[in-house]
Amino acid sequence: MLVSMPVRKEGRSWVYCPICTHTVEAPVIWVGKKAMVKPGEKCPRCKALLDAGRVLRDRAAAA
Repeated sequence: MLVSMPVRKEGRSWVYCPICTHTVEAPVIWVGKKAMVKPGEKCPRCKALLDAGRVLRDRAAAA
């Protein structure tokens, strides 16, 4: 039985920074329908890691 991994797409999206409480644009990875902030990315305003940030809006069009 062969198991295939879902395709990982990368793009930019709006992410909520829990430290400075602002919405910033950051790189996002889509795995299936789930969107996650790219590991190690920092907030451009406060320089905190966005690993715990939530993806708020997708900039990708519906397919």
